Amino acid sequence: MVRVNFLPLLAVVLTVAAEAAADQHTLRVAVERKERAKVIGLTQQLETMRLTGGGLRIGGGELGGNADDWQIAFRWAQSPKEKEPSAEGEKTNPDPWPRVSSSAADAEKVRAALLEAAGDSFGDQPGADWHIGTLPGGTKQVAEIVFPDPQTGISKARQFRVARRFVALLMRKLGMRPADEKTFHAGIFEGRVLGNYDAEGVGYGGSTLLDRAVDDTSLDARVLPLCPEDIREGALDGAAGVMFPGGSGKAIAKALRPEGVEKVREFVAAGGGYYGVCAGAYFANSGLPEYAALLPLKHHQPWRKGKGMLKVVLTEEGKKLLGSEFAEFETRYNCGPVFTEMLEPPADSPENKVTVLANFASAVSDKEGTLHNEMVGTPAILSGRWGNGRVITVSPHPESHTELSPLVARAIALSLGLDPASIRIKDGTKQAKPEP
Repeated sequence: MVRVNFLPLLAVVLTVAAEAAADQHTLRVAVERKERAKVIGLTQQLETMRLTGGGLRIGGGELGGNADDWQIAFRWAQSPKEKEPSAEGEKTNPDPWPRVSSSAADAEKVRAALLEAAGDSFGDQPGADWHIGTLPGGTKQVAEIVFPDPQTGISKARQFRVARRFVALLMRKLGMRPADEKTFHAGIFEGRVLGNYDAEGVGYGGSTLLDRAVDDTSLDARVLPLCPEDIREGALDGAAGVMFPGGSGKAIAKALRPEGVEKVREFVAAGGGYYGVCAGAYFANSGLPEYAALLPLKHHQPWRKGKGMLKVVLTEEGKKLLGSEFAEFETRYNCGPVFTEMLEPPADSPENKVTVLANFASAVSDKEGTLHNEMVGTPAILSGRWGNGRVITVSPHPESHTELSPLVARAIALSLGLDPASIRIKDGTKQAKPEP
């Protein structure tokens, strides 16, 4: 649940601020959320925003005092309320909109400001019980926005986007920044940045497991959470690669919309790296017309083959690139794509050649008890090219197991055109047994 509290003079402050000199205004933003060391969180994203005047202070801690014209706190908490169960009794995600009682004067103008920042990010408009409240004390204008924990299934990347847009909106009203809508700036893309898709079509766990694989290893890259709106606006332009976790390839394509899918294709064709696991592997192939079709492959039907622990064996090429210590390993599998027919690329497109790096060495049973032996000997990890870019797809879920983090990071390195041989577990990182 998102709870938003503002002091009642917001409308007056915004009007006066627009008329005052920019260098008279100061804005303090507190972000109470910890990220892995290599994840570009909201704090770092806000730090790269350009100012034309005034002062911006970003950090953690409690709000208070009168040193700043505006103070904003972004916090996260477990959502106490979920949407009503569906007709089938399935559990649904909590409402991402603010739901808190209001005592603020002129709250509708505050509501309008937040709606402007959110745009169509959350889909449906908030319900009638969505309100703005006030914070006690003698401080100047203070806003507290409490997002529901992303583990409830809500996109962290989208929460970050709304927070960036809200801060940008306030800064424009205060005359502190240009009147442009883009909130990703060049400073975010210093060094090597990996976009990590975190929205509809993937689970929160999938994106965080890829975060872990990068953070636990010596892979020289930082991870930037992205939602479909970010990608459609060109956020991949400054990135070195993009990762798509497990979930539903069709749902990923639907969320991106055709223009977002085309952005991904253009990014890879121009030399960007692509790493897709399970749903991300489906999305990269040609099995459905809405997919990105980066590889000339169509998955075997039925796609819903079941889940369990499977044995995977690296090919000779896979051993060279991913490490002979992973010549044979067991990993979690959950209905990932199975390619029983390897399609040959057109003769005039040798860059689209697909290389098998690992094969399945055991089979899984579906809910009806059917053992899918047809998957034994088919590719589990593939490497290919699309234009000038490299594509790595992984059908199972090695990112679920910390001891396989080097293998995952090496595969990601391959997508970036880096030498995977140097990728190791970072000193001090704990190794755990495979997760069930």
